[in-house]
Amino acid sequence: MLMQRSLRFPVLLCIITLLASCNGNNSTTPAATDSTSVSSADTMSSANKTNASEQPANLIDSYLDTLWVSVGDFAALQNRRLAFRFYIDNTESVLMNGWTIKVNGDYPPNPDLSLSKGRKSTIQYKANDYLGNLLVSGADIARLKLLIVQHAAKYVLFGPIDPATASFPGQVTYNILLSVDDPHPFAKPVNAVIATGIVTNPSPPGTAN
Repeated sequence: MLMQRSLRFPVLLCIITLLASCNGNNSTTPAATDSTSVSSADTMSSANKTNASEQPANLIDSYLDTLWVSVGDFAALQNRRLAFRFYIDNTESVLMNGWTIKVNGDYPPNPDLSLSKGRKSTIQYKANDYLGNLLVSGADIARLKLLIVQHAAKYVLFGPIDPATASFPGQVTYNILLSVDDPHPFAKPVNAVIATGIVTNPSPPGTAN
């Protein structure tokens, strides 16, 4: 009887040890799963952050430039109404070209006047603003030519007006100015400009269209 009891005790001890080992393995399994889940979440979060940082910004610069043309090109215009259209150049700048309005006949593909990019202004165009055609009357063309001679100006400038404070709110329009200094963005600063009191007229909704 003593021998049977001594044999049972080692067997029972082995069974208890085996059960404890199995329970220990089961308790570590969820921990391993949780660790993998956290790593996956971190990876997804990093991927989302990368994708967000790679989203393209607004492609068009919202700041308007002061535009300009030499007085020689301006003097070659007829004293007739001039219509400007906006276009975006390869630097994504907002520029304008102008055509003399004809009573009859087709318009040429090339404009009668091309405005160049000058210095960047602090004026911005925003959502809900209009970039529509702009007009300058024949009478204003003639007046500008007289002012050019009077002030010995060398350049005609188009200074952008804040659409929020423009005569026609929400419309991108320009003050027409004169200058003797080169308005090119890489030239010396423009020291003074000569106000003409002439503003481009949006078409529509101007009253003199």
